[in-house]
Amino acid sequence: GELGRTRQAGATAKMIVYAGAAKTDYEICEAVGIGATIVVERPEELPIIAAAASAQGIEANVLLRLRPDVDAHTHHHLTTGTSRSKFGMPEKMVRQILAGCAHPQIVIGGVHFHIGSQIDSPECTAQAMNIALPIIDEFDLRTLDIGGGFPVWYEEEGSAPKPDEFASLVYDKIGNRDLRLIIEPGRSIVANAGILVATVMSVEYGRDDQDMPWRTVTCDTGMADLIRPMLYNAVHQIWPLEKAAPELIPTSVAGPYCESTDFLGRDLLNLPTLSRGDKLVIMHAGAYGRAKASNYNGNLIGPELMVNANRSIQEIPERQSFG
Repeated sequence: GELGRTRQAGATAKMIVYAGAAKTDYEICEAVGIGATIVVERPEELPIIAAAASAQGIEANVLLRLRPDVDAHTHHHLTTGTSRSKFGMPEKMVRQILAGCAHPQIVIGGVHFHIGSQIDSPECTAQAMNIALPIIDEFDLRTLDIGGGFPVWYEEEGSAPKPDEFASLVYDKIGNRDLRLIIEPGRSIVANAGILVATVMSVEYGRDDQDMPWRTVTCDTGMADLIRPMLYNAVHQIWPLEKAAPELIPTSVAGPYCESTDFLGRDLLNLPTLSRGDKLVIMHAGAYGRAKASNYNGNLIGPELMVNANRSIQEIPERQSFG
């Protein structure tokens, strides 16, 4: 679906690098037809690409996705470059394809890797480049796609490596090579561009077995709207829409869905006294929020509002309904 969305957004073929772990024949033919650069994840894709290029009388530009067996030291559900990952091919297989692929209408332009999301150290990217660059040198390739993984700091305190820390290391590794460098910085651009607003439906107080107080705030927004906390134990800052002194009771923010894991945050200490109708803001929801939202439990995905530079508010896209 991303290829179709990209075309709707007006991207030209030269701007599109099309990746995916299980591309269908139809998707490959479409990508070849529009002239996108295709990231080959498995050798089984090559004859389909060749047939599509031959049938359409054009060349297909491809990159080979290398699985460099590098641990990005991130959450195990976000790691994509280790030996048992479903993504890409081991170094030996990439070399075999480069040595043996002779189809005249397939142009192998370079190597792609993506070792994971939320990479907390540029050194992990450097390790992957140590595997990719010798391949590029040996086979005289001209493109290196280092994927993404640039982190966003979701929690209130601390910091993530800055883009220039990655840039300095990457350019040091490239040296005087004449390469086209591709990066995929998605999350680091859009995460802070969106927030999720929830409305409080109920508040419950209690005490645990050690007689320590707790509070559960249940909202109209939860895992079907932002699945990251349930899926990765991800932490998102949650703040009241209006400033108020905090009520220092460990507070869990629950959603409305019929799952015990439906919590947006647990044991928070920054929330004030709350009651039905109050608003909470879940931060950093611009990445993997709306894109992973679902209609679970018959949920209608909530409206998405864009605040323009002139502070006008625009609803995008059309609101879901049962009508």
